[in-house]
Amino acid sequence: GAAATMVNLLAGSVTVLLLYRLVEPYAGRFAAASAVALLCTFVSAPVLQLAYKDGLALMLIVLAMLLIARRRYWLAVVAILALALTRQVTPPLAIVLAAHAWTRFRNRQDSPVGRGEVTAMAAVFATSIVGLFAWSTIVRVWMGGSDADSGRGSIASIGRTGFGWFCQASPWAGPFAVAEIVDLLLLLIWLAHGSRARNCA
Repeated sequence: GAAATMVNLLAGSVTVLLLYRLVEPYAGRFAAASAVALLCTFVSAPVLQLAYKDGLALMLIVLAMLLIARRRYWLAVVAILALALTRQVTPPLAIVLAAHAWTRFRNRQDSPVGRGEVTAMAAVFATSIVGLFAWSTIVRVWMGGSDADSGRGSIASIGRTGFGWFCQASPWAGPFAVAEIVDLLLLLIWLAHGSRARNCA
């Protein structure tokens, strides 16, 4: 209805503000504004204006990344838990946290990492992984039936879908798709070596 559309539109508006705040300190105003412009003009951008959950999910993803960048790990855990109940896309945030933690430990002489921060980062990592199963677990406990075992995020669902598009890329587009994913990961690692990435960590 109209209320759901307004909620999603508001979530999309907050998303672009959070995205700008995430990018601007490390890449400058032009890059931040460009990221916002690309997001708003992307082919799937109209989804942010519809009564659909992707607008809220994207807002929580960017919020979690912003909190990780600002080293507010426990708040990031809360954001990831909320994301787990919105859209089952939390595992990639474990990669984000791993890259962040690796960069922090690499620069620990300039910016020491306390035990509390290590615990908090471990909590973010674990929540990102466990979040994939949060909704199916809640449904299983609440319903107690076999329907929950085949729901999204369950072990049966993962075995059936193969973690969605990521593992289905090879049958769909062949080795080229897998090579593209590997190239993307290598690009992210290369960016993590940059000076701005060290500042982000």
